[in-house]
Amino acid sequence: MRRDDIDAIVVTTPHHLHVNEVLLALEAGKHVMVEKPMATTVADCDRMLAAAARRKLVIAVAYNLRFRDLPINARELIAANAIRTSGIVAAPAAPSEQTLVTR
Repeated sequence: MRRDDIDAIVVTTPHHLHVNEVLLALEAGKHVMVEKPMATTVADCDRMLAAAARRKLVIAVAYNLRFRDLPINARELIAANAIRTSGIVAAPAAPSEQTLVTR
């Protein structure tokens, strides 16, 4: 974090470690992208946001399904009345698999 040629870091560690690592990065003057969840408590999220604001740095939460086709496909199926909106989208242990459950 002391390197001047690095402007930002990505935090992908276990959730309970996010707050300390993000705060260290922000204090070092680095922008941060942190995998979701941002932290394990709302208070820790507030601390992280306040630290970023104090330093005028960006903190962003990465959404790992943002560029997947499944949410788009689900929206199309709902619009076509092929599935009901009372369904639940669940992610099994394997991140490459998605299951759509309807009631």
